[in-house]
Amino acid sequence: MPDPLRIRRMTSQDVGFGMELCALAGWNQTRDDWMNLLRCAQDGCFVAEWEGKPAGTVTTTRYGTDLAWIGMMLVHPSQRRQGIGRALMLHALSRLHERGVRCIKLDATPAGRPLYEKLGFQTEWTFTRCVHARLPVVEPPANCKVRKLLPSSYEPVQALDLKAFGADRFFLVRRMQDLVSRSLVGATMKARVNSFGFVRRGTIASYLGPIVAGSLPAAAPVIKSLLNPLQGRAVLWDIPDAQTGAIEFAKRLGFEPARQLTRMFLGENLCPGVPRMIFALAGPEIG
Repeated sequence: MPDPLRIRRMTSQDVGFGMELCALAGWNQTRDDWMNLLRCAQDGCFVAEWEGKPAGTVTTTRYGTDLAWIGMMLVHPSQRRQGIGRALMLHALSRLHERGVRCIKLDATPAGRPLYEKLGFQTEWTFTRCVHARLPVVEPPANCKVRKLLPSSYEPVQALDLKAFGADRFFLVRRMQDLVSRSLVGATMKARVNSFGFVRRGTIASYLGPIVAGSLPAAAPVIKSLLNPLQGRAVLWDIPDAQTGAIEFAKRLGFEPARQLTRMFLGENLCPGVPRMIFALAGPEIG
């Protein structure tokens, strides 16, 4: 009897199915987010078919050979409990190991965490999704040195992000800039870049992140400036739990904790980064 499960590379023709899965799961990604993942990892995004019909997805993004990311692990509700999620994960892990990747990370939902633990993933740290259903007016501080992210700031932004994240993902940051609603940098009195942040549209809410800075005083003007045009909109904000100052700052702005997720790793954690510099994630699908 032939195996009913087949895993193949994802193409742009599968994005509609990916969006269907996102809608069923209540996830926030857009068609542009899916296309960006495909462009960044043409050989690393996969679809599982069950008896010839699409049943699930997974994506991988490599940041060199020291780190890769697994995201968009979704299985259609009608096809669950048939081992499809596990098969997709094993396929993704096998491809990444074939390419010499030494550490693999992902951001796990409570539902997905047991599967990842069985595959050997360990907890690195947790983060909280904070939500505002209808953002009020957020006034940026007066006289703050915040400006649009331009090519002249790419080098210091890349250095800042490398230190915070632990691996060079600037190719992805650059691609994300084409998708975001706003991209800003903050600077010291001497015009040195000390923070940057993005906000982008989602299917459910605007998504705040990534935001990277050396301190909350450096991050706050960027955060407020990014939120300022979003009055009346729903906003999602993922914050590392170790970043207690940012979580309290979010609460003061009216955000409420919605759920906790877990950053996990497999292999030697070669790129721990500096979580205290991360004031908002780039997204669970990419880190």
